[in-house]
Amino acid sequence: LGISGVLLGLIISFALTVFWGLPLTYLIKANKG
Repeated sequence: LGISGVLLGLIISFALTVFWGLPLTYLIKANKG
């Protein structure tokens, strides 16, 4: 893996974190609220 491979991995990890994190945060807030 070169620098481009590392950057691609970071971007994918960030995208997955946002993709899963936002709905989960919304559901947790909705359940508590």
